[in-house]
Amino acid sequence: VDKKEIKSKSKSFNNKKSYGLDFYAFGHQLIFIDFFHRMKIINKLNIKKKILMSPNYISNTCLSMYIQKKYKNLSKINDNLFFKELSKNNFEQRGADTSIFGDTDSLYNLTYKEYKKFGNITPSIDKNLLKKVFSENRFKKLKLDNKYICLFHRDALFKNENFINNSLNEDRTVDLVNYKDVINFLCEFGYKVVLMGSSSQKKIQILNKNFVDYAHSKFKNDFNDIYLAMNCDFFLNFGQSGFINFSHCFNKFSLNLEFPLNRKPYFHDKCFYALRPFHYNNKLVKTKDYFNDDLFQVHDFEILKSKGYSVDITPENKLIKICKKFINVKNTKNFEEYKKFFPPKGKVDYFFNIIE
Repeated sequence: VDKKEIKSKSKSFNNKKSYGLDFYAFGHQLIFIDFFHRMKIINKLNIKKKILMSPNYISNTCLSMYIQKKYKNLSKINDNLFFKELSKNNFEQRGADTSIFGDTDSLYNLTYKEYKKFGNITPSIDKNLLKKVFSENRFKKLKLDNKYICLFHRDALFKNENFINNSLNEDRTVDLVNYKDVINFLCEFGYKVVLMGSSSQKKIQILNKNFVDYAHSKFKNDFNDIYLAMNCDFFLNFGQSGFINFSHCFNKFSLNLEFPLNRKPYFHDKCFYALRPFHYNNKLVKTKDYFNDDLFQVHDFEILKSKGYSVDITPENKLIKICKKFINVKNTKNFEEYKKFFPPKGKVDYFFNIIE
């Protein structure tokens, strides 16, 4: 990593005036909340800049209202002010410069610093403050009787992606039709499985009373998105998307199936990963190979594809076994056998909980 480039980026990051430009994406809003919470814990940074949000340029209204309450003296949700700042080029391009491996204070390391120092990771969303946001906004809550799982995934309809023309996100995108047996298993196990995410996603037919298609229901709104995430038993993620950061925000367990480990996740001791099968020149990639130069540095699957990589899907019977292992380890809190440390590379020297 070029240290001069990091210093240059940090200087640029500190000179800009306002945050809020990247709140068009759900994951960016979660990362913003998480990053500044972690930086405050290590006494490194408090927000002193303005946070300007346009109601027409945010992914989730509930999260924006939470940010406004959290930083009430610095933040506004105002369309006119937002576009005035935008016209002057007075925004950070990203609300938090979180994704540089060589930066000690990126989210790749902040949670691990906290874990090593205190033995646990604090939730970055203040539930009491969030409840105030709920109480001040009228919405019909979707209340579920028994324990439930929030199911997230990224499908090709999210950006109308065509992987023949551009394979940038092929590694992180899944079709839930390939995993119906896994969903049915969890329903039969006694969980309600709640389909989360955008209403633009493809509908899936699961004929089980414990499957809840919230994403296409009358209850779907920005407040229930967060209310359901706050109260679920754990998160089930297929592929990789910004929703993966919910685990950090609420300090909850997550099982991440078909996870493309070339897209290294931020550390959390309660996150577990079953890796998506990759092939290199038609040969299955081993777990340790995800830390070679190609798969460690490159997130763009279009580039990896040109080098000879391809993606596959895991057989459902194997994923069901992984679900059983995860539920057992979640209940027993015995993580040790799943911790995988790799030779340090950049500043990524923490472990991943990998279930194989």
